[in-house]
Amino acid sequence: MVSLKGFIVTLWVVYLTSKTTLVLHADAARTGAAAPAAAGGNVYCSTISAVPDRVRCEKVTKTATNWSQAMTMALTDASKHAAHVVHDSKTVSLGDTGCSETYTNIEARLKECLDLVSKGDKGDEINFKLSACVTALEDCKNRLQDDRDDETPFYILNRHFNHALKICLVVDKSRNAE
Repeated sequence: MVSLKGFIVTLWVVYLTSKTTLVLHADAARTGAAAPAAAGGNVYCSTISAVPDRVRCEKVTKTATNWSQAMTMALTDASKHAAHVVHDSKTVSLGDTGCSETYTNIEARLKECLDLVSKGDKGDEINFKLSACVTALEDCKNRLQDDRDDETPFYILNRHFNHALKICLVVDKSRNAE
């Protein structure tokens, strides 16, 4: 049986937690900043279920106060991965997979997405371009697996790049949550 003291402590913790959450959300609404979706989280990453991806997303968008900043941060992070992958794809033989050209195209699409963020992306083009990037990257992953290159460091780099692109998609979808 729970003691009265234990019950009071539990009740107090629940009260403080709910009050803190309400204050954070009220503060965010007043200042226009993003309210945390959960303890230590933010609305831009709230729909990610995989813990490593959520942690990475929150790290990337940590200082964002609106969707535009969060999207720029996520796209910049993905662009860094793109630059690594494009560079490495030129130094590593990928056979006849066509992935080197795909990586270059993805890098160009990410730059286009950054331009769209600054323009406001009225037509939801960012989501379309990012979805195409993820599909193209997954096609490369499949071609690399077919060539038995799924155990190489390049395949691992490809996988990390895929995570970065999917984080961009999640941040893009969070625009409706603001």
